[in-house]
Amino acid sequence: MNPQKAKILLVEDDSVIIDMYRLKFRLDKLNLLVSPSAAETIKMTEENKPDLILLDLQLEDDINGFDILHQLKARPETQGIPVYILSNKREQDNREKGTKLGAVDFLAKTEIKPKDLIKIVREKLESI
Repeated sequence: MNPQKAKILLVEDDSVIIDMYRLKFRLDKLNLLVSPSAAETIKMTEENKPDLILLDLQLEDDINGFDILHQLKARPETQGIPVYILSNKREQDNREKGTKLGAVDFLAKTEIKPKDLIKIVREKLESI
């Protein structure tokens, strides 16, 4: 798939992080959609059919990223969407739980530069 034609959904509730990734992805000519909540994520996934999801674990509402991942992987229409967990909750348990639930990988926000995240996203999109 051509990464520039793909829809990437960022599930994030921190406005500073959202603004940073919006700018970086726009400069790289990538289409980034943003959802700040669990409820909106499910709705946006159904309506926009993203090609890849970047999912934070800690959100402001009662549903966390693992719950969203479980819901996405349980639905036939969304189970094939590659999901990367993008979080600061770096405990080993979170990495293992995420991959068991179907995430492609766990990426620590504090350890990955935006340009490296974009490279990972491009490579994954080019492979599907």
